[in-house]
Amino acid sequence: MARPLILVVDDHEGVRDALRLVLEPEYEVHEAECGTSALNFVAKRLPSVTLLDLLLPDIDGLAVLKELNARAPDMPVIVLTAVRTVRAAVAAMKLGARDYLSKPFDEDELRSIVRGCLEEGSRAAAREVRETASQRLHRVIVLSRDEGCRATLDVALRSVVTVETTQDWTDANHSRRYAVPPYAVIDTEAPPESIPTDVPHSQTLILRRRDGAWPREGHADSLAPMFIEEVINALRRVASVKEMPSISAEVGRCLEYLAARYGDDVSIEALAEVARVPVRRFPHVFRAETGLSAKDFALKVRIEIARVLLATTEEKVATIAHEVGCFDASHLSRLFLEQTGRRPSFYRRKRR
Repeated sequence: MARPLILVVDDHEGVRDALRLVLEPEYEVHEAECGTSALNFVAKRLPSVTLLDLLLPDIDGLAVLKELNARAPDMPVIVLTAVRTVRAAVAAMKLGARDYLSKPFDEDELRSIVRGCLEEGSRAAAREVRETASQRLHRVIVLSRDEGCRATLDVALRSVVTVETTQDWTDANHSRRYAVPPYAVIDTEAPPESIPTDVPHSQTLILRRRDGAWPREGHADSLAPMFIEEVINALRRVASVKEMPSISAEVGRCLEYLAARYGDDVSIEALAEVARVPVRRFPHVFRAETGLSAKDFALKVRIEIARVLLATTEEKVATIAHEVGCFDASHLSRLFLEQTGRRPSFYRRKRR
């Protein structure tokens, strides 16, 4: 199987050698010492990711970036910048660079950013293939005012269906974009008039919590309320995911607990008590049913909530970090790099 191709564009041979040394064990690496060489290479062969220095001897790095985006808009470009050129790096991000890396670079950060770009490209390609093949037969919109609920369902379902979360149906990407209506998961807190009329009742699921109210008067009688594990299991069946077991009520209680306490430092002992499962058995049970460890699941819920807050609010990164249980903005940034290959600022820029 062919390895992903990384194009390194930098006029300093020492920098190119250092980047090659870090990347070559996992990827095929091609070097270009100037903008002209880089553009000539891309004309013949398209890299999976390009690392681009902004200070080149022949062509301005921003001009090279603009040309690369024109030729291959889906190819991720990571800008290499010295401290004195941070302003130029910001300009590069506005022109479409996927991320930036400061010199001297950290090896782990370099690997994480490159890996994140490749994984995002793979996910995008897979989504495009599935959309073409099935016209998004298995698309789910989660309507809830509770960010913990939205994020928990997103993490639990994202490996088997495409999940879109929203507080308001009018803000969602409407089903008229697709030949087949999506499935809709409606929180019990949503008023009856919020149930979308363009989704059949047979594809609408009402979510209720064990300690919450039943659907308000006015919800259709045919929409029987379901606990979170019942919703997940129903949608897994829709997607014909046979290799994944059903979510039990025990793990369902844990998912509700994590949704409500995503900002807390939750222990395995506490989750096992909520699930009413012996502590020694709990990690195996949770991973077997969700595909993730409880720690990883909780972390992904935090990251998803932070991502949405970054994209939809003006809250400071430090404030969002504390809301999702991080020590500070730096802690949140490290988690984002580990989980997404992106810094938090990337998701804030996408909103603009």
